Amino acid sequence: RAPSRAGTAVLSLPTKSVPAEVSLIGLTVDEARERVDKLLDDAALSDRREIRLIHGFGAGKLRKAVAQMLEGHPLVSSWRLGGPSEGGGGATVVELKD
Repeated sequence: RAPSRAGTAVLSLPTKSVPAEVSLIGLTVDEARERVDKLLDDAALSDRREIRLIHGFGAGKLRKAVAQMLEGHPLVSSWRLGGPSEGGGGATVVELKD
């Protein structure tokens, strides 16, 4: 039997307080994971349904770490590398589940 939700408050963040994109350039993989995880949580609590993660090109470590984190993530509907006007392969665009 599911626990009752009566009397519990649901936290909601204003969309404008959740950034549409975050730069991960210069961060370690662990720092980037922490930042992405927080942004995904914050975006899920707001009305934001798309975020852009800017990881740059470099050696590809951040891009690979981001891809591994997003694959199968419970808040993520889909993700793809950015298009020409979105940073190309130096960015990942994430669509969140409703």
